[in-house]
Amino acid sequence: SYYCKPDDKKNITHNINYDDEMICVSYKENNVIGVQFHPEKSRIAGLNLLKFLKFYYEKCLLFELI
Repeated sequence: SYYCKPDDKKNITHNINYDDEMICVSYKENNVIGVQFHPEKSRIAGLNLLKFLKFYYEKCLLFELI
């Protein structure tokens, strides 16, 4: 199985414990957010995440944060 193992730990936004190892599942650097799963396949939870990211992106554009 593959997973993200970033050098800069400060940009890790979420981890999970998988087989007694902490694995990065989301990462943010500047205006890029990456996730280690398919939100579009995660039903309501994934849909809510995508809606939140859309809202966050639009808010950042509105206030020129990106």
